[in-house]
Amino acid sequence: FDATSGQWVAMPVSLELLVPEVQTTIQAIQSQVADWTSSREIVLALRAHNYNPQLVVEERQYEERAGLVHASAGVTEVPVSQNVRVSKHSCLSKADLLEGAELW
Repeated sequence: FDATSGQWVAMPVSLELLVPEVQTTIQAIQSQVADWTSSREIVLALRAHNYNPQLVVEERQYEERAGLVHASAGVTEVPVSQNVRVSKHSCLSKADLLEGAELW
């Protein structure tokens, strides 16, 4: 929390990865989705799902079944030329995707 602005400040992903509870949650997710090795991607998925690891695992498994990710490479394939459905829960625009890329 930033007292000068009175607003919450987003924690950088690299700092969030150092939090023991986050590390434990990442390990639990990776034990269920063994080919998902990108800790940064997992943190972003946790943020998107309000830190609910069950939803993160379900979403990733859905994306793998739908062919949206290559499980072994951890790469999400999403065309950015249009609004696209990237999961069963969300739809992102090209601007959203480009903005999200800055988080990596």
